[in-house]
Amino acid sequence: MKLHVLPGDAYVETFRETGVEGELAIFRECFVEGDLQGETLDELWHTRERYLSGAYPDSDKSYDSYVVHEINKLLVVGEGDNVYLWFEYELFCSVNYWFCLHLLRDAKADVHRVAPTVRDEQTKWRGFGRLSAEEMLTCWNDRVKVSRDDLERGGELWLAFKSGDRQRVAELGAYESQAFPHLAEVSRAASELHTKPKEILHEVIAAGEQDFSQIFPQFARRAGVFGLGDIQVKRIMEEMRSET
Repeated sequence: MKLHVLPGDAYVETFRETGVEGELAIFRECFVEGDLQGETLDELWHTRERYLSGAYPDSDKSYDSYVVHEINKLLVVGEGDNVYLWFEYELFCSVNYWFCLHLLRDAKADVHRVAPTVRDEQTKWRGFGRLSAEEMLTCWNDRVKVSRDDLERGGELWLAFKSGDRQRVAELGAYESQAFPHLAEVSRAASELHTKPKEILHEVIAAGEQDFSQIFPQFARRAGVFGLGDIQVKRIMEEMRSET
């Protein structure tokens, strides 16, 4: 079996246009925000469902069928199977990638990283967004094999992030591997996750911007390493207003 884990529904159509064969799993979690408590996987799912239902009460999606069912596809891969993790560089995607490596740490399948290699230094945080099928195919052709050491480091990164040990995440960022592009920069961002985005938003708003349609593009340009979407940024702004 060939299993491709895509970082969101937005990429499914373009992926299919590449002609690359294999089954799909859509990663629909956002571990970069919210409560991550839980000693077991089931406990984590309960925690996440509780958090997300409170944070996004208007969602009509079943957490179990919409999120857990897709991720559980990683738990049934075995010897002779190939797993391709299509994840972007920024912190949002990196945390999800670390989690996948943690799940796959004892798997007998071969694991590969597919990254947005067509991006340059100025556009690297845009990930797979708006890439053509041809560009996605180039990313696929540039895939790298994830080693046993990579799996172990990914698991360590996930556990450190999950426990809130941001300093440990930053320390683990010294690891160098083709399976972890831009890890040092992303790990530093993890240690600043609860402070730097707010600082940047304060600066943007203090400069005179009041409309979100103007605030978010400026924030995204300055804070691309975090990979936060408009929903996450709106939540941060709500927190900032409650603190004043």
